Amino acid sequence: MKGKRYKLGILWDVGILTEITISEAEEEMIERHGSEYILLKYYLKGNEEAKPESFQVWDENDEPLFPVESKEAVPA
Repeated sequence: MKGKRYKLGILWDVGILTEITISEAEEEMIERHGSEYILLKYYLKGNEEAKPESFQVWDENDEPLFPVESKEAVPA
C-alpha cells in the first residue's frame, strides 16, 4: 500500500522558497523534530548556510498541518 504524499514548503532566511513532495515518514519526522530535521535533510542549493525562516507541510487536500514557524510575518 502506497503511503500518503505531503508537500513541504521551506522559506529560507535569504528569502527563497523551496517546495517539494515528501513521504509520510518524512512528514512524521518534521512533526517530531521540526527545523532540526529540515536542516539535517535539506539545504538550499548554492547557499548551504541558509536556515529555515519558516516551513509548512500540506496534506493531499492542501490543508496545512502545522502552525507556521516564523520570526516575522511573511509578505503575501
